[in-house]
Amino acid sequence: MPARCKEEEFRTFLRSFTSATFDLKMPRSRGGTCNRGKGYCFITFADAESLRVLLPLLWQQPIPTRNPRPLKLLPLSVGDVDEEVAYVELWTDQFGLHPSSALWRGVRRLLVKNIPARCKDDEFHMFLRTWTTATFDLKMPRSKGGTCKGYCFITFADAESLCNLLPLLWQQSIPTRNFRPLKLLPLSVDDDEDEDEDEAAVGSELLTWQ
Repeated sequence: MPARCKEEEFRTFLRSFTSATFDLKMPRSRGGTCNRGKGYCFITFADAESLRVLLPLLWQQPIPTRNPRPLKLLPLSVGDVDEEVAYVELWTDQFGLHPSSALWRGVRRLLVKNIPARCKDDEFHMFLRTWTTATFDLKMPRSKGGTCKGYCFITFADAESLCNLLPLLWQQSIPTRNFRPLKLLPLSVDDDEDEDEDEAAVGSELLTWQ
């Protein structure tokens, strides 16, 4: 779901497909000045038949007031377990690891992918400053021709600063460049880290997170 989608907006969208009673829960990000969605929501019906009727109508549908990307539908059991904990599909090829994942806990180093080749260090630094006032170190590897290799490394002094940034940065693109969303992955911080190890971290993405 698009991060800027509002609960009432999505509720109206659902009402175009069903008249059944349902409960809608759309988690929002915390921190910063933007009340952005986390990219998913939970819908609970009073009976299974109402959901069964809705599913084929909602299948492959995008939100018409937002981007044309189709919605992704997954079943959940109704119980005492917190719904956000039950939401286990937190990795996507398009956006990376969702901020809700427990794998971010204690992490203060971030790998950001899908950065346009012509993006400059100062340009990306200013972009990050729109989301955080925390101190961070930015490392953007470049090719021999001087263009960005498509990714960068951001290291914070503490894990909380990164934790506050993640939901704000989720599904964001660099406004001065293309609209391709950034991809976020956690990295460990080692005292002996060097450029070769950084390159290895980028290359091992599929083995690590899929």
